[in-house]
Amino acid sequence: YSSMITFLTAFIYGVIMCPIYQPFCLLLIPLLGIIGSVLTKFYLNCSLDLTRLESNTRSPILNIVNETCLGSSTIRSHNYNEIYRDLFYKKIDDVFKVRLAIIGTFQWYGLILDFLSFFLEIFTISEAISSGDIFLPSIDEIRPKSSIK
Repeated sequence: YSSMITFLTAFIYGVIMCPIYQPFCLLLIPLLGIIGSVLTKFYLNCSLDLTRLESNTRSPILNIVNETCLGSSTIRSHNYNEIYRDLFYKKIDDVFKVRLAIIGTFQWYGLILDFLSFFLEIFTISEAISSGDIFLPSIDEIRPKSSIK
């Protein structure tokens, strides 16, 4: 969840800092907010469904562990070790597939938030360049001041 916080703070930082330097960005922020809220709702719906799917795929693993603990002597006596092991690996593989989908969805959402922040910053920079409101230091401000004149 730390990277989610990073994505959100980058987006919020872009929304707060850009209008300070370029007030014209206030026209673009509502549009980006609407796009961000629609994408957030989409992400939350997908994330909720994937989380449910993960809990459903994790449940059979707990059943297999419980069954093997209770019936370990019967499993060993009838040589079903490989069958239960293969079944257990298959169930764990299913859980990992769902986890990869959850991670991919999370990365997609972070990428979209980064893209929205990047678009806002590019808009601010291009607007500052086109309006001539660029704050560049002059040569006199860069030179070190000497005490001897």
